[in-house]
Amino acid sequence: MIQSAQSRSRRKRMASIASGSLTTSCTAILVNRLGEFGNAGPCWQRWQKRRGAGWNEPEYQALGMPFDYRADRFEEALQIIKPLLREGHVDFTGRYYQVQNCENVPLGPRAEGPPLMVGSEGPRMLKLTAKYADLWNTGYMGKPESMTDRLVKVKAACQEMGRDPSTLGITALIGLWFPELQAKKPRFFDNPLTGTAKELAVAMRGYAELGVQHVMFQCEPYTPESIRRLTEALQLYRRVDSNP
Repeated sequence: MIQSAQSRSRRKRMASIASGSLTTSCTAILVNRLGEFGNAGPCWQRWQKRRGAGWNEPEYQALGMPFDYRADRFEEALQIIKPLLREGHVDFTGRYYQVQNCENVPLGPRAEGPPLMVGSEGPRMLKLTAKYADLWNTGYMGKPESMTDRLVKVKAACQEMGRDPSTLGITALIGLWFPELQAKKPRFFDNPLTGTAKELAVAMRGYAELGVQHVMFQCEPYTPESIRRLTEALQLYRRVDSNP
């Protein structure tokens, strides 16, 4: 499934809650309550709980949260959030977080809870992904071949943790740059995806062939014209996809 994180198409938007190591049980309960409001409708079926260990120190400073030992804190947070979303109850005593008789009731309409997505790249984080996550995310990708090495690493992490790699959903955040609309390449894009609508549609097909189930695009610049071009590429992809 190819989707744009910045698309305004309600039919195709993927709703999500994203957080780093800044929140634990409160976030899990919030996601569950959103499910109640959605009443198991189409919006709830697309809710994800997205997590990563965090990297942007100013966000932590703004909230008065510690920035050290992020992976350690993240691992403890996962041990709280996953059982809350799946079973509705958790007791946990760790170095950084402690919850006793914490409940998330009633559970949302989806028996297994919303899928848990983890964004990760390093060896330890990939192992945590393999152990706890339903979906894995990586970024900023460019052409489909830029994903190859990372796919090898996440599959190896799954095998090391005794998990069948095919049970982990694969997602990607793609850095999309339109140099005709913004001459200077964004500093956080190493090798962004560029091209015509037809070339972008071919790239989307390449990601699908790699087994990537969901892609998100960060458009630079983020303007009506760049969104129009991405929309045209999505339409071309879907047209070819529906008529192989």
